[in-house]
Amino acid sequence: MSNPAPAARIEVFDAWRGIAALFVCLFHFPGIYHGSESGLVRHGYLFVDFFFVLSGFVIAQAYTRRLALDKGIGSFLRLRLARLYPVHLVMLAAFIAYELFQLGYGLIGGDMATAPFTEKERSPIAIITNLFLLQGMGVHDSITWNGPSWSISTEFYAYVFFAVSFLLRPVWRYSLYVFASCVSLLVLWRYSDDFMDATYDFGYFRNIFGFCIGIGCYHLTKAMPRTGGVAYHSVLELIALVVIVMFVGVAGGTSFSLASPFIFGGALLLYWSEAGLVSRLLNNRFLQVLGKISFALYMVHKFIQIAILPNAIKVFSKITGLDLKSPAQPEGAGPVLFGPDLWTGDVILGVTLIVTIFAAWALHVFVENPLYKKAKQRGW
Repeated sequence: MSNPAPAARIEVFDAWRGIAALFVCLFHFPGIYHGSESGLVRHGYLFVDFFFVLSGFVIAQAYTRRLALDKGIGSFLRLRLARLYPVHLVMLAAFIAYELFQLGYGLIGGDMATAPFTEKERSPIAIITNLFLLQGMGVHDSITWNGPSWSISTEFYAYVFFAVSFLLRPVWRYSLYVFASCVSLLVLWRYSDDFMDATYDFGYFRNIFGFCIGIGCYHLTKAMPRTGGVAYHSVLELIALVVIVMFVGVAGGTSFSLASPFIFGGALLLYWSEAGLVSRLLNNRFLQVLGKISFALYMVHKFIQIAILPNAIKVFSKITGLDLKSPAQPEGAGPVLFGPDLWTGDVILGVTLIVTIFAAWALHVFVENPLYKKAKQRGW
C-alpha cells in the first residue's frame, strides 16, 4: 500500500517556532538588559508549551492517516528518534567535554566554583538517564546536564503515546486523547508547585497536556471552513498575537498558566490558514530560517550561556580591566549575571544571540538535517 502524500507545510508555524525558541533563550539568559524584567521574558518558559501544542498539531497532521492506514508504528518512532537524538547526543557530549575540561583545569591548579561531576545536575548517573531519554520522566530531583533536554525526553515518550494510540479504534483513540489531557491538567494543578513550570518532575504530564490539545486543534481545522477575506483573518491573527503577549506577560507563575495549551492552541487555529497580514509579515526569510533551526537553537543555547559566555566574559575582563557583572548579582549564590548597565547588557545579549544562532545553524546543517535525511533514505 502506498503512503499518503505528505501534508502541506504551514510556514507561519515555522516563524512562530523560531519566535518561541528565541523567547526561551531570552528567559534563560543570565543578564540584565532592556526588557529583561518584563513579564514576557520572565515567563518565557511558557513558550515551551507552544512547542508541545505545535508538536501535537504537526505530528497529527503528518502521521494520523499514515498510521491509520499501514500501522507503521516502528518506522514512525525510529524517524522521530532520528530527529531528536543526534542533536541531543551531541549537546550531551559537549556538556560532558566541558566538565572534563574543568576537571583538567582544576588538576593544574585552576580556580573552580565546584568540583566537576559532583553536583547532581552533572552526576555520572544522569549521563545514563540522558542516554535513554529518561531525564524528564521523574527519575531525578533536578534538571540534569543540558537543562532544556528534559522536554526532548518527554517529547519522545509523547510520540510513543501517540503511536500506541493507533492500536485502538478511532473512537477509543480520541477518547484517550481527551482523557490523557484531562488527567495531565489535573496532575499539574494538584501536584506541580509551579503549575505549568514543571520540568524534570511532572514534565511528561505537561507535554502530554499540550500534545493532546495540539492533536485536537489539528482535527478541528478539518472541520473549519476557509471563509473570510484578508482583513477578517488579519484581525483574528492580531487578536491572537495580543492575547499571547498579554497572557504570557501575566500568567507565568500562577495557576492561570495552566491555560497555556488552550491559548496557544487557539492561536494555531487562527494562524493555520495563513490568510492574514500578520502571517505574511511573519513569513519573512529571517523568521523562516530561525524556525528551521529552532530545535538546534533550543538545544544549544544553554551550553553557550553556561560554558562559552562566562569564560568569554572572564577573558574579556582580564584583557580590558572592565567588570561586566551586574550590580543586581545576588550575593553568594545563583548564576553570574552580566550587564553592569542596561546598554552594556544589550550588547552582551546581542553578541550572545548571534553566536547562539550561528551555533544552532551549524548544528542543524551538519548534524540534525543530514542524519535525519539519512535515516529516511535508509527506510526508517
